Amino acid sequence: MRQAIEYEIERQVREIESGGRIIQETRLFDSEKGETRAMRSKEEANDYRYFPEPDLPPLLVSPEWVESVFVPKLPHEVMDELIAAGVPQADARTIVADPRLVEVHRKVGGNPRRAALFVVGELARAVNEKEADLNALKFEPPQVAEVWKLQDEGAISSTAAREVFAELIRTGKRPSLIVSEKGLAQVSDTSELEKVVDAVIARSAAEVEKYKSGKKNLLGFFVGQAMKELKGKGNPGVLTGLFKKKLGD
Repeated sequence: MRQAIEYEIERQVREIESGGRIIQETRLFDSEKGETRAMRSKEEANDYRYFPEPDLPPLLVSPEWVESVFVPKLPHEVMDELIAAGVPQADARTIVADPRLVEVHRKVGGNPRRAALFVVGELARAVNEKEADLNALKFEPPQVAEVWKLQDEGAISSTAAREVFAELIRTGKRPSLIVSEKGLAQVSDTSELEKVVDAVIARSAAEVEKYKSGKKNLLGFFVGQAMKELKGKGNPGVLTGLFKKKLGD
């Protein structure tokens, strides 16, 4: 086929340059001689037996219908948009690999990077561990924002948020109900936290002395001890402020 096409290109160029014209015809390619030769001429389209298909009625498409058709973006276009929105390239690649993840990410809404952390971290993990089925999700993507709100308001810690996400994916229960049932509410009451702070300071005399002498990185130790006593439910921000105040920082 390539040889026939190349020969025809050269033949037609020679024909035109010599003042001739190209006629409509069917030609045969002789593979032994490496050339084409005329078989029969074709004068009009009718010679090719062109005619409408009688069993296919005309299809009329309105401009309104054309405008209403949704054409999804190609994977590389979606990936470029995710990366431009701040989503790490590796996470963006994981999301666009499955159209179902793309749809969940879109419906979760909010900050694209934060939504990607949920889709790639929490949801993908659950799917890999057979705790969720992308074809039959038990939760509504907008519920994810409810968990973020609880975390941002200090109602739950980041650790508790991951537990809420896991239960949300497994059961589809309301985030607030999960927090209540599992007792994940974060303790932010200053009077309650102050008792724990005082107890930690009282039994950590050596660390307190080192802290006051300049080892300020021990603040993390104090907060960690309080969080341990509170079983991870203490508000770290409030605890940090209380320890600084009590330790004279």
